Amino acid sequence: MRTINIVTKPAAREGFFGTVATGYGTENTYLLGTSLNLFKNESRLTLTGLNNNISTHSLSANPSYSGASNTFDGVTKPSALGLDYSNTWSDIVAVSSSYSFNHTINKFSQARTREYAQYANDEKVFSNNRENNGISGNHMFYTRLDYEINERNSILIRTRGYLLQYNGSSHWLSRTWNDEDPIVQLEADSRTDSTYFYLDNDIIYRHRFRKAGRTINIGLGNSYNANKDDRAHFSKDIYHPEDNNRTNRQYHKSKEKDVSWETNFAYTEPFGVYGQVELGHRVENRRHDLDRKFYCSGDGVLEEDTQFQEDFSNASKSSYLTQKTSVGYSYNNDVLYFQVGGAFQQARLKDDQQFPFTSTLDRSFTSYLPSARLRYKFSESNNLELHYDTWTNTPSASQLQGEIHWQNPLLLKIGNPGLQQAFYNWFRARYRAHNLEKDHHFYASVEATSASQEIVYGIMTDGYLEEISNGIILLPDAQLVRSENLQGGRNFRTYVSYGQPLGFIRANLNLHGSISHSRRPGIINGYMNFFNTNTYGMGALISSNISERIDFNFSTHSSYRVFRNTMLPKANKNFLSQRTRIWYNWIFGENFVYRTSINHQFSSGHVESYSGHTFHWNMSLGKKLFPNRLGELSVRAYDLLKQQNSVSRNITALYIEDVESNVLERYFYANLYL
Repeated sequence: MRTINIVTKPAAREGFFGTVATGYGTENTYLLGTSLNLFKNESRLTLTGLNNNISTHSLSANPSYSGASNTFDGVTKPSALGLDYSNTWSDIVAVSSSYSFNHTINKFSQARTREYAQYANDEKVFSNNRENNGISGNHMFYTRLDYEINERNSILIRTRGYLLQYNGSSHWLSRTWNDEDPIVQLEADSRTDSTYFYLDNDIIYRHRFRKAGRTINIGLGNSYNANKDDRAHFSKDIYHPEDNNRTNRQYHKSKEKDVSWETNFAYTEPFGVYGQVELGHRVENRRHDLDRKFYCSGDGVLEEDTQFQEDFSNASKSSYLTQKTSVGYSYNNDVLYFQVGGAFQQARLKDDQQFPFTSTLDRSFTSYLPSARLRYKFSESNNLELHYDTWTNTPSASQLQGEIHWQNPLLLKIGNPGLQQAFYNWFRARYRAHNLEKDHHFYASVEATSASQEIVYGIMTDGYLEEISNGIILLPDAQLVRSENLQGGRNFRTYVSYGQPLGFIRANLNLHGSISHSRRPGIINGYMNFFNTNTYGMGALISSNISERIDFNFSTHSSYRVFRNTMLPKANKNFLSQRTRIWYNWIFGENFVYRTSINHQFSSGHVESYSGHTFHWNMSLGKKLFPNRLGELSVRAYDLLKQQNSVSRNITALYIEDVESNVLERYFYANLYL
């Protein structure tokens, strides 16, 4: 759903307006949507509704809007209702509130091919075909109240809430083999029933003293979220050789609850003519309760007869207390702005675990976090900005626990009690220039991140580790994943763009290019591995508005990626991808409208079935209605060439995989905008 902020003239601050969209097409495709806006003086009320089966999750008041805004995998049938309200109750009190409900039916299928390269003379391939049908419904609301007590004191109150319910079923078939020899085949059916609820509140008090620049802010907040998840899983596992074949039924019952509160305090004091000192302190405490139970039985056994599997279950109560004290100095005049600061942070994590074994965890983490920022204006249209920052990533209680997560018998996960806190350094430099006379734009940026004690996944295979704990062993060619602290992670990216008008076609030209480097550490059977990615990109954009009757956009972007693996040479790959889009809008004759968009995609280096050229071509022909031309009746064609697809490639230090998902197929469609 989309919300539009509207500013009206004083003489026209009472009335209503809106839009209605409806359409029907081949394959029984349809869309019905509306957006109504009512306003009177400072009061605004917007009502929106939408129902369709073409994976469109938002409605635009612009009839040229293509409607493709699917954020879900697969094909969806969404229904939505939204209400937005804002008003100024008095000169000192303003309120805004919103509510939305979304109901979505999702049909999703996916084919995944994953190639492992863990061994020098061996190659493991994993394929998975999955089908999923799900129904989800969620409620969201938000309320904000601004209370300006007087010119020196104000209070801000915010409340947010979210409720999600999901029910779905899935079927998947996966196979794993070495070269041409099969290892295992897993076929499973599962169902899921889950509910998630979230609520948070915060209140902020601000006070400005009579001395300019002296302020105080006090904030209080709390949050609550609860998650209930029930899953049933029935599988048939066929191994080669067949000594380990089995059929089992699994049940997962999980309840989680988080309760947290926080308070923060900030004080600013002027220092000299252009300077300011800021002091701050923040305290946050979060309590997490987890009760996850795992049951398992053989074929044909009812749920109440299943056996409790303590080794794969977890019951724990944890608390995480963070205190952060910060101090900073900033200087700001018309030419120069700079800020330096630092924060001292202490965190304490406590956890009491009941099973799979009884344990008590008490860990403390301390860190100093410096930061700095500088902005220098060479002129009103040219400036340079430098920014340095630091942060930490503290391991969670689940990452520190020894619980075994067993949903895939060939891919188990376990915690690591020895994990340390990760520390990150980040730097960015940006330069902007604008020639006002010629309307030329230039932008350049450099960004880098380095990590110390980064928390990453480590892999152990059955040949390296046979027994996990308590007699639990890895099956042939299975893997155990455990979080580890490793050094050497880094990222680097540079980006440049240049833009100028093209007077001969009344258009704007933008050219851009980028280079990036990523280095991710990993560990496989006790050996360090670095996964390096170099990406080179370039592209162009031409946007035009020749007249009220002709408009077009052209964009293209190409990227070339080079993947190098220090330990696994079979994972070294290069591939090229290129995307081009053309959009054209033409009003001709007696308010007839022709629109077309062509998206071309090329990829190389994938497996044969995913490589090559694809074209996604949409087209529409319509007529503007009414004297103001705000209505429109049109006929549209979606995916005219029937080549729309959803293909992606993922490359990690352990495997290379290609993923293809189902998409909305070609249809023809007549619709009316009013």
